[in-house]
Amino acid sequence: MNANVCESVAGRFLEGGVCEPCAASSFKEDVSNTRCTQCETSFTTRDPGSTAEALCVCPPGRYKDVLFEACPENHVKPSFSNEACTPCHRNSKLPAGAAADAQAQCECDPGFYESTTPGGELACVICLARTFSAAPGSAECSPCEPNTFSGAGSPGCQECGAFSSTHWESGRDLCQCVVG
Repeated sequence: MNANVCESVAGRFLEGGVCEPCAASSFKEDVSNTRCTQCETSFTTRDPGSTAEALCVCPPGRYKDVLFEACPENHVKPSFSNEACTPCHRNSKLPAGAAADAQAQCECDPGFYESTTPGGELACVICLARTFSAAPGSAECSPCEPNTFSGAGSPGCQECGAFSSTHWESGRDLCQCVVG
């Protein structure tokens, strides 16, 4: 673009005879060859060439309350916006050090497994009795071994106890005294 065209375009400025778009984290509302204005500290724009201060927003994973801050523990914010962070989906947590920029970063708690609802949302589903999931973010529940049991939502299985057995099946209701 030549200098004359640049003078009539918001979101661009003249640099060395070339009309350049404002860099990310800056904007220019007026139509002139003046430099772009930086967004408020810690704010950014989604794209270069922004034409309004209103396009300066919090990046994903951050929000502004009184101060500009990272999302609270177990909260995420996936978009460039000034919206609040939202909690991880039910029965899940954000692992330490994970980016708080998507619900997909949240991992299901032990005793639950990750599933997708018919609407495409992530959900944590409780493991049924006689099954378990020990690790956060499990994709499925595992069956208890013979002579062990678990209740619903269990992160592990327990042994039946002394002098009882499930007779090679799993489940507390199957733990029976051993004859002998």
